[in-house]
Amino acid sequence: MAATLQDHRQRKLLLWLPSTLLASYLLTLLICIPQSIAASGGSPCGPYVPCDVSVYGGFPKDGPQFTTFRLGFTLMGVQLALLIWARLSSVQPRDSAFVKEASSFVMAIGCLLLMAYIPFWKSPLHFLFAILTFVFLGVGQGVDAAHSEPPYKCARQVIFVLTMTCFFGWAVSPLLLGYPISILEYIATILPFAYFLTWSIEVAKSPPSDPNSRGFLEQVSVAPC
Repeated sequence: MAATLQDHRQRKLLLWLPSTLLASYLLTLLICIPQSIAASGGSPCGPYVPCDVSVYGGFPKDGPQFTTFRLGFTLMGVQLALLIWARLSSVQPRDSAFVKEASSFVMAIGCLLLMAYIPFWKSPLHFLFAILTFVFLGVGQGVDAAHSEPPYKCARQVIFVLTMTCFFGWAVSPLLLGYPISILEYIATILPFAYFLTWSIEVAKSPPSDPNSRGFLEQVSVAPC
């Protein structure tokens, strides 16, 4: 009975948290951007629109957007922690792969919060933790995708590749063009949170009584797409 109740809670978290997590990130951006522009008296990055996410979240120094940025990412950290717990506790451990996935997601949450609370104008650690957040998310999602069932495996690998492509495109754009293509950053930061929607879809299509379903659920071996 207790196990059944826990399975029910895990399913609820996996069904709803991916959507609320992505919505929290988008809502944080949608609130921070006009707050930053209003407090700056115009675009804080001049002609290079849109600005990087960190600029809208931390400039100007005394603007209201920094409080919004902190609250939004704190809420995301809590949701992400619950989501990862629900996911990992509903699959069978995979030895070293399971540990790698779990530790990567935990590190990602820690870096996410440090990034949010250290403004970019105060310390370059902000950018370090921002990069590490998505590196650790990428590692965890890469392990998850590699051990997923088809067709989820293919979808997750596509999201992973698109994320990496956009991230590196944004990173090298200042070197090649002299200015960052910030839209690539937005895509690269949205996709990792959109990735978790595949967990919701998988759970929605996997009844608790299905012995072949993943989670409450049984982790399967690596399978082709």
